[in-house]
Amino acid sequence: MELLVMGMNEATDYIPTKPTYALRIFSSFVPNMVDDFPLTDSRNYTAIKAYIFDDNDSSYEAGPAWINPRIARDMIIDFQTHKKDIETLLIHCTHGKNRSPAIAMAFNDIFGFGYSILKLMEKYAAFNKHTYKTLLDTARGLGLIK
Repeated sequence: MELLVMGMNEATDYIPTKPTYALRIFSSFVPNMVDDFPLTDSRNYTAIKAYIFDDNDSSYEAGPAWINPRIARDMIIDFQTHKKDIETLLIHCTHGKNRSPAIAMAFNDIFGFGYSILKLMEKYAAFNKHTYKTLLDTARGLGLIK
């Protein structure tokens, strides 16, 4: 599985060449961002899913919408239903520094993509730890990991 972590501008310019699942994270501060920043039209997108939660972490609070177990469950279950049909997972948030790397690392742990978690944590040192933990805790509850 190719794992791509991007910011919004990079993601909107990206043109997939292989079957790609796009997981988009938006802020609650700008409700029309999903419509205002469409991905490039491509038949290689097998699914495009958007979720709204802010870049909150235990050390700070950036907005009113925190990731929660319901959002985490929806993300995990939806990806699980599509993963057999894709070669690339594109995850993006506004800047590609906090939320999307946390999701990428958690999905790597949950679905076994084979990337070194230590290298990912080093590369994305500012990853959102609350998002990462919420996804892992939810996956444990679903029996996907121990």
